[in-house]
Amino acid sequence: MVDQDFGTFAHLTSPNATLYRRIMATFLNAKRRFTVHLRPEDVHGELDNGPEVSVIAGALTQLVEWGNLRADPDTSRVTTVEDFHRARFLYQLTRHGEATEC
Repeated sequence: MVDQDFGTFAHLTSPNATLYRRIMATFLNAKRRFTVHLRPEDVHGELDNGPEVSVIAGALTQLVEWGNLRADPDTSRVTTVEDFHRARFLYQLTRHGEATEC
């Protein structure tokens, strides 16, 4: 288990550190292209030989908990009541998350 006292640095010492670093690099590259928000599917598309979208979604959730990313509700693709109640998020690099990677 990762010590939560590491904050935004916790992903560097976790068992999935390689995946977390690849995800964070994806966000840094997106920011350089002036893309602010990414969906799990976007991250999946950027990772060559990456894991399934569900694994990436879990990693994104963990990065939010550590403060590296911010999650905002994604209502842009809502077309039904069921879609509205299904949790979907857009993820954005936080200031602290960016500083950790730079």
